[in-house]
Amino acid sequence: MIFQNENEYFMQKVVFLTGGASGIGLALVKELQRFPLKALIVVDRDEANLKKVELLCKSSPYPVKTFALDVTQENDVKNIVSQVHKEFAGIDLLYNVAGIGNGGEIQDIPTKDFQKIMDVNFMGILHTVKAIYPSMIARKAGQIVNVTSVAGLVPLPGESAYVASKYAAVGFTECLQIEAVHYGVQVSMICPGVVQTPIYQTGEIIGFDKNEVLNLFPKGITAEKCAQKIIKATLSRKKVVLITLFAKFLSYNYRFFPGLMKVGLGSYINKMRKFKTP
Repeated sequence: MIFQNENEYFMQKVVFLTGGASGIGLALVKELQRFPLKALIVVDRDEANLKKVELLCKSSPYPVKTFALDVTQENDVKNIVSQVHKEFAGIDLLYNVAGIGNGGEIQDIPTKDFQKIMDVNFMGILHTVKAIYPSMIARKAGQIVNVTSVAGLVPLPGESAYVASKYAAVGFTECLQIEAVHYGVQVSMICPGVVQTPIYQTGEIIGFDKNEVLNLFPKGITAEKCAQKIIKATLSRKKVVLITLFAKFLSYNYRFFPGLMKVGLGSYINKMRKFKTP
């Protein structure tokens, strides 16, 4: 079902958003200010930027609650969700946006870095879903929107830790979509391509000249544009939404021409190797 009236869809909804202090998450916070929500819950582990979110939302017509939360900590997620449930009698819409990334070849990335990225990008989604989904089942209503990546659909070389975490998130979300139908819960999966967010500044590219490698990437779209597309995807309730032409190109060609795409991806990693550091 596509909602023609955005205000109607978001009317009196309690929204829980992870990774809301920067990037796509922060852009979504700004975008959601347009709607007549019941409450917006914004969580992020970055306390300093959460203060900025509070200032941004100080004139909001509905309550905006912020919590410093590391989504890798299951008990902390449960405790915050429990507080929200008690105050607002449920959560109607969950946006899982929190994520981190790095780059490098497999032999150069420490195992602990794989674990760290998996903990945030996959286990973080698992923790929030496990905490919130049961109450949606009980009410036979609600929507979960997991922001994954085209890196969960295409094996991008030089990003193996990030790709592994996103493949896990995609597989989990697809299973959840099938199961949730029985309970009347909507599940959407958003797969952006390159989006201009701080992840490219904060994420390390191990064993390469970072600036040179980033110059190989397409420019991408702004976080604000991505947030607008996520809102549209929320309203349409589409199962899978690819954001950016680059993401659509990669996904389509890998799906129908995997052998040819692997040759092309091999050519890409060879271009990266020109910028290997000692």
